[in-house]
Amino acid sequence: MRVAVFHPGTQHSYQSALAFQEADCLAWYATGVYYDPERWPFRAARWMPPSLRAALERESRKRHLPDLDRGRIITRSGREWCVLLAQRLRMLQGLAPRVIHWRNRRFSSWAGRCALGTADTVYGYDTSSLEAFRIAREHGLRTVLDQSGSSWPFVRQALQTETEVYPDYMQGILRRTLRASRLNEERYVAELALADVILVGCSFAAETLPEGVGREGRTWVVPYGATLPPDPRPQPDPPADGRTRLLYAGAISPAKGVYYLLEAMRLLGSQNLSLDLVGRLDLDPRLFGPYRKWVRHTPHVPRQELDRLYAAADAFVFPSLTEGFGIVLIEAAAAGLPLIATTSTGAPDLVGDSGCGFLVPPRDPAALAERIDYVASHRQERLEMGRRARQRARLFTWEAYRRRLRETVLPEGPEPHQANGSLPEKGFPV
Repeated sequence: MRVAVFHPGTQHSYQSALAFQEADCLAWYATGVYYDPERWPFRAARWMPPSLRAALERESRKRHLPDLDRGRIITRSGREWCVLLAQRLRMLQGLAPRVIHWRNRRFSSWAGRCALGTADTVYGYDTSSLEAFRIAREHGLRTVLDQSGSSWPFVRQALQTETEVYPDYMQGILRRTLRASRLNEERYVAELALADVILVGCSFAAETLPEGVGREGRTWVVPYGATLPPDPRPQPDPPADGRTRLLYAGAISPAKGVYYLLEAMRLLGSQNLSLDLVGRLDLDPRLFGPYRKWVRHTPHVPRQELDRLYAAADAFVFPSLTEGFGIVLIEAAAAGLPLIATTSTGAPDLVGDSGCGFLVPPRDPAALAERIDYVASHRQERLEMGRRARQRARLFTWEAYRRRLRETVLPEGPEPHQANGSLPEKGFPV
């Protein structure tokens, strides 16, 4: 079997492509921008001022996986640079959803044409596969859809609910996000109908599939992975100010449920808590006004700096309303942090019955506050939960993801068997 993997951006697509490369059945991997210091425009970095060159290289390395065979990678970068520009420039942010929609259609058509005569299976991602799947079906090729988040109808419903919760000054952001979800939903539903195999990253994402999908033996849960540290990190000493340090990492947007976490901090009203929010801000900064004494926001940090924040924190909180998994949960667990996360994420699959964290309903500040208070007031129990979290994270490496993916997608994969910790080696059916 020859598998063609394509994604205009990144997501976990590099790992998916590597999974098939390791089985020597990767036809090619197509993406928008892929970092290669010997190719344009990255070659131009050598003439840039050192600080600008370092910033470009740091950002570019997110679009690179050393183990991928460069000879099997093809790129279509022009439209991807347009997307990156629209996302970065504030004046163009309102256009970004339509630019992405345009990019996805053109990229998908190109990938579908590339597959003809080169692949038996096309492996694409939600909202960027429709045209390729149509071409594949016309020519008898197998289609695999990787749904990297919750289903788009579910996302739209979740955002619609949030319009009734957030203050008036947030409505503009919510309307913009809703427009993007509606654009994505139409393509996504058509892609589902054309997919021979549907993959999701966690049980919750499978539950969000539209009615009638996933009951036909074609939907599988293949949990994502993360790059784990080589050695357990030492537990930090208690801070001099006595505060329990909470950490959230990820996009800071309405769908991530950050508003409910802020409300939980207000309910606790304690000077013995601090919260670091790390990630791109897609909320009006005025929202943070009442919570400033507990909360610090950092827009972006390099990978090594995020590792430092994991090491300095006491617990990881993840209040998201809709997720495909939430890879930061695995990273935090690997750092020895107890998890406090909603059931609308990959946390139920990760935590299981391991005792490494607490699960709370989405949109429930009181439940969040109760679990945060427990973690803050029970230090020894918190340390034990962190130890269990490190152990549990070992089942969620990228190597394990790639093995499960091959055994799920490839028709002649080895017979599945049970892994240590009751997590299946093969993806599990919905």
